[in-house]
Amino acid sequence: MPPKEEKKKAAKKKKEKPPPVVIGEEGMSIEEQLQKTQIQIECLEQQYVARTEEMNMARTEEQELREKAEQLQRDYETAQQERFDIISDFTRQHKSMQDELIARITVLENTICDLKDQLELSRIALEETRKDKEQVIAQKDKEIAEQEQKMAEMADEFEEMLKDTLEKMSERIQHTVDSTMLRDLASSLPAAPAAP
Repeated sequence: MPPKEEKKKAAKKKKEKPPPVVIGEEGMSIEEQLQKTQIQIECLEQQYVARTEEMNMARTEEQELREKAEQLQRDYETAQQERFDIISDFTRQHKSMQDELIARITVLENTICDLKDQLELSRIALEETRKDKEQVIAQKDKEIAEQEQKMAEMADEFEEMLKDTLEKMSERIQHTVDSTMLRDLASSLPAAPAAP
């Protein structure tokens, strides 16, 4: 109860008080004792009201603290769950990325192995091609040398043939010239007398 209402009630009670009666030993009248008791009651009521208010405030504060504690507990649990979810997501992402990287590394290693094999095969093919080319060049060089030898022999034979032909032609020309000169000479000589 608020203190003002209590004072109003106390004022009403004072108006309705019976006439004072004197008590022997204490020397206080009943009215004074009643008044004293009334003051004590008012004090006690005020203390009761104050303590009730304190108790209500304490309960309110306790309720607020409990609500705060519960809210903090809920926040903590939510944070823990979020933390767990985040860690789970990161773990999943890490595992996924790790799996992707392992798969990519495997593919790249396989590609490197394939390229190494292709490179080795290309080296072998190049070496074989080089050997084949050298054999072909050696064969062609041999054929060219043989052809050059044949051409040289043919040139020598042709030269001999030309020499023979030239000598024969020279001989024929000489023979023809000699014959012509003899004929010319014979025709230019006087005719010999006929024998008797």
